[in-house]
Amino acid sequence: TGAAQGIGRAYAFALARAGAHVIASSRSMGAMTPGDVPAEGSLAQTVALARAEGLPVEGMICDVGDEAQIDRLAKEIIGNHGRIDVIINNAATYPGAHTNPNFDALKMTSEDWDLYMRVNVTGPYFMIARLAPFMIPQGAGSIVNVTSSAGSGSTFGSADHYGMMGYAVSKAALNRMTMFFAEEFRQYNIAVNILDPGSVMTAAWRAVPHEMKDEYLRTGKSKLADEASMGGHIVHLAQQTAQGLTGQMLKADLFGESWP
Repeated sequence: TGAAQGIGRAYAFALARAGAHVIASSRSMGAMTPGDVPAEGSLAQTVALARAEGLPVEGMICDVGDEAQIDRLAKEIIGNHGRIDVIINNAATYPGAHTNPNFDALKMTSEDWDLYMRVNVTGPYFMIARLAPFMIPQGAGSIVNVTSSAGSGSTFGSADHYGMMGYAVSKAALNRMTMFFAEEFRQYNIAVNILDPGSVMTAAWRAVPHEMKDEYLRTGKSKLADEASMGGHIVHLAQQTAQGLTGQMLKADLFGESWP
């Protein structure tokens, strides 16, 4: 999910290059520019770039904040392909450019709170609930939920605290849900893991206020990676079953060092 740009697109390409037939999803295909060229950062562009490289990447529209759209996506995938082997829950809503560095956690609106929970927690839950049952009879599968260090804790005044309460709470909930599913699906040989991609030079990262980015990097919470370097760890996790790596929270920038 969330494959129109950034990390999601990088993951889709990495998996396709490794031999997977990838269903890349996003809220819309995106607008076309004059000359029928897909707009920058659109799902249509992801599919077009993949096609130019000869990669098996198929675009499907799905807003993970809408349960009915998840139901439709699951039916289309199984109807068209008959199976599902890997789920990457990457789509998320993030504070981004509208974050006020002096954000007061007591002033969050119910609309903001509901959006974080609907997209970052409820969406991944229903993606798993609708697709994992097709993995069970296969006796294998892998689910990767993409999280953030903000979901593990923060210090007042730090970059993962500024304006991040709704986002951080949603990611903490995603982390706990992942661990629950890891135990639930162990008997079916389905791996369920959490991946923290760290700070990656994407459009979302560029939109974060400078004071947040500077402090985050200064404290060494993460190395700043680029999208092109995001392939190895996601391919490795996609290849896991419960007989291998499962129920783990893993940092992408430590791939090849502390794991696998």
